Parts: sequence; structure tokens; C-alpha cells
Amino acid sequence: MLRITIELLPYGSEEKKTILGTGIIYNDGSGDKNNGNYIVSLYNKNSKRIWRCNRILRFKRKRYTAWDLLYKALKETIGERYLPKRDRKGVLSSLQQAERNELLPHEEKNKPMCWKGIQS
Repeated sequence: MLRITIELLPYGSEEKKTILGTGIIYNDGSGDKNNGNYIVSLYNKNSKRIWRCNRILRFKRKRYTAWDLLYKALKETIGERYLPKRDRKGVLSSLQQAERNELLPHEEKNKPMCWKGIQS
């Protein structure tokens, strides 16, 4: 399981830090040694209620890094809605190119419903 925490540290102060959001990415156990299937749950601030969730299927875990998995989880779960149009047409990363070549397909029908039972 990966836990991603976004913290605000005013002027670098650990004592005054505030958690802005938390993400959990965990292996659902249905993949194989090369391809992992993951559940992504995103939470706002200190909430235990899921803000967004999704499923990442057939992620090439031996080819890509944890950063690539995080990128894919955010892209699939939140999308690219905050990027200016000119940035959407930029150079594709190797992960984006793999997605375009359908090496890392996302299947809309396999999205899990957000449920209250996921805890960190």
C-alpha cells in the first residue's frame, strides 16, 4: 500500500503543518507478477470520507516506478482539468505514450463505487 500525504508547512514550520489531503493506493491482489491492479482513494484534509476513488488496471509495475503509479492514479481519478490547453498538447511522457498505445488501458466499466469501508 502507498500512502500519499500533502502537507502545508507555513514558512517550513513542522509545528504548524496542516494536512491538505491524503491518498491511498493499494494492490487489490487480482494482478500478476508483471501487471498490478490497484484501488485509489483520495481524501480531503483530515476526512475519513472518500473524495474520489478509482481503479488502475494492468499497471506495468516492473517497467514503471511508484511515481508513475501516482501520476496515473491522479490522472485517472481527478483528470487533467487544471492544465491550460497549451500544456495538454505538450510532449508526451513515456507513461502517457504507453497509455496512448493501450499498454496501460483504463476500463470505465471496472471503476469501483466509492464506499465508506476504505480506511488507511
